[in-house]
Amino acid sequence: MSESIKVVYLPVNDSPQVREIPNTLETLQKAVDGYIEAVTLKLGHHNYTILVNEEGRLKGLSPNLYHKTGVLVGNALFTKSNSYGDFVSLDDDDVHLVKEWIKLSRLAIGQGGFW
Repeated sequence: MSESIKVVYLPVNDSPQVREIPNTLETLQKAVDGYIEAVTLKLGHHNYTILVNEEGRLKGLSPNLYHKTGVLVGNALFTKSNSYGDFVSLDDDDVHLVKEWIKLSRLAIGQGGFW
């Protein structure tokens, strides 16, 4: 597991931010304000992981994104995994794909004005 990873951090009601963060459970939990839930995102031949607050709906967190599984609430982190299941850095192409998907996802829930 690498010491730090490049991710796209998506706070509720704000623009996506590319960040280099420590690759620790504590850092991931802090970013989503609680226990993490991993949601798979497939874009073409690419697989990404969206990390959100596992208890976000129970806590009444605000909507952030639309995903085929429903509306994701609270802050989100986008990353990907290696063949061992460890989170690894996004590259520049990944960041571009993720940001484009975020635009479309937010339009689906009426939050397209952050660009």
